[in-house]
Amino acid sequence: MVRWLPSLAKVGSKTVPASAFILTASYLLWTASSAGWGAVHHDRQKSLQKIESHKNEPITIVETKALNKTIRLGEQFDGGDDWLSGAQLLLKNVSGKDIVYIDVDLNFPETTASGNMMSFRSEIGNRPGMPTQNAPLLLRPNDEVTFSLDQERYKGLVKFIEYRHMVSDINRVEIRFGFVVFADGTGWSGGTFMKQDANNPRRWVPVEN
Repeated sequence: MVRWLPSLAKVGSKTVPASAFILTASYLLWTASSAGWGAVHHDRQKSLQKIESHKNEPITIVETKALNKTIRLGEQFDGGDDWLSGAQLLLKNVSGKDIVYIDVDLNFPETTASGNMMSFRSEIGNRPGMPTQNAPLLLRPNDEVTFSLDQERYKGLVKFIEYRHMVSDINRVEIRFGFVVFADGTGWSGGTFMKQDANNPRRWVPVEN
């Protein structure tokens, strides 16, 4: 027959089970944690920021909303795990030309903990030369359009993030306009005006000034 015998420890002139020390230590750790000693505090502050601004940027952000309220870019605010669901950007055409396509990139700097920074691309309108079937866009000078992380876009964003992270890990988002196309057939990216390559309509090359 095999019996389990508790380990014994010497305390002064008395011998007591070693498990008593384990229970006591566990209780002290629990007490310390309850008092805030060494407790882990999750940062719940969220922020939306605009990056890579250029003097000739054709789009400007007029208003930003998250959690059904207006927020300021770069300022922190409280939010839960689904704080990006339904977030909106009110975009204004300041280019002086009609716009037919906008590529809005949402970058997640916190994902660099697991590799290259993840970037989620969303489109408004259809990019010439690409087989997209989005709703058409014709944004005239000084007109505005709302970009929204609606149910469909948000579902895609969650699926994208969860390749490497949980959505609850995301507290900061950086907004970038990756590519803009005008009705006259020219485009804009990173401060440079572009045109389609005559031999490859999917390729864009800088416009010679």
